[in-house]
Amino acid sequence: MKIFKNELKKLICCPFLWGLLLVFTAFDVVMLLNDLSPGNYDYPTMYEAIVGSENADEGAAEYYRDFYSYYSTVYDSLDMNEIFRQKMALYYPEVPQDSAYFRWAQRNYAELQERVESIRKTGEGNGDFYPGQAFLSGERLYMPAFRIHRRLCGLLSRSLLESMIWAALAVLYLEDFERVNAAEEVVFSTRQGRGVQLKKVLAGALYGLSGAAVLFGVPLGTFAAAVPMRGLWGTSVSAFALTEPTTFFAYPFVTWAKMSVLGQLAASLGLCAALVYITVATCAGAYFFAKNGFFVMLGAGVAFLGTLLLPFAVPAGVGHTLSMMSPAVLWYSAGMWFIEFDPARGRWFEVVTVAVWTAAAAGIMRAGWRRYGE
Repeated sequence: MKIFKNELKKLICCPFLWGLLLVFTAFDVVMLLNDLSPGNYDYPTMYEAIVGSENADEGAAEYYRDFYSYYSTVYDSLDMNEIFRQKMALYYPEVPQDSAYFRWAQRNYAELQERVESIRKTGEGNGDFYPGQAFLSGERLYMPAFRIHRRLCGLLSRSLLESMIWAALAVLYLEDFERVNAAEEVVFSTRQGRGVQLKKVLAGALYGLSGAAVLFGVPLGTFAAAVPMRGLWGTSVSAFALTEPTTFFAYPFVTWAKMSVLGQLAASLGLCAALVYITVATCAGAYFFAKNGFFVMLGAGVAFLGTLLLPFAVPAGVGHTLSMMSPAVLWYSAGMWFIEFDPARGRWFEVVTVAVWTAAAAGIMRAGWRRYGE
């Protein structure tokens, strides 16, 4: 325990890590506040209109009533099977319709259509929320689209990348401490001395996760202070009010199972914690092979960028889906987890990917430690 505390003390006394944490946090808060520019109505004013407050601004209340009426029938005509055909023709036209891969993706969207029928039947899609898109009513164009989901996506994406970098630096700083200070031969010349490295990994992981809690907590706290959400956290992610158009499509977020805004956020934070762990375990295990923190960090960056770009080089099919199963691709799609997004991604794609990489990271860590012990 004394060694563990001493290793933690090294991290706590490291000005570089503190400075980086402050820079990341300040950047996140500034970016979030810049994103939270709603347009004609501020968030408190719109919130009063959404919840039907007696003191609601008449213009905001009229805007929300018109918005709700305009989009309230979107689920009546939503057909996920048709969306599947359009997306396959747009993104994967080379996939034969008689192939097993095509039929697998088609079955996924058939399940999503059943989910749409359930949403339509239960009224799950009718929840109140900040408008996610502009609309045209008569000759009047209503522009103030708040796009809360996109704001939260950006927040998760930034905080996750920063957390992975910060946690990796923390654990590598400790593992590389003796090498940098030319004390390797003194400390690691015995089996007991080499055992210190495990305590370093544990201390670095704990400190890294603590920093990640700050990097997620401060922006989320800022969001909660800036955007009134009381009574809206329980709204379904699939509610039509949250709909935010993409380049080619504009339809509600269809989740694989019933999930509230708060539920998706909590589940996403759980996935983020798992991805930070995967980063720490992979970098720590890689260090046992390379024995150089700089090379490990450089290799991790190259591997991250490579796996992020890999799906663009792999033809559509099973190989393409497998190429998308990486922490880098998950990071890129942060905020769209648990939601229909791409025909190449099946049911609970995110959970399966994290489970596979958690096992792989543990394997790398174990193999590295055995190699290091030799």
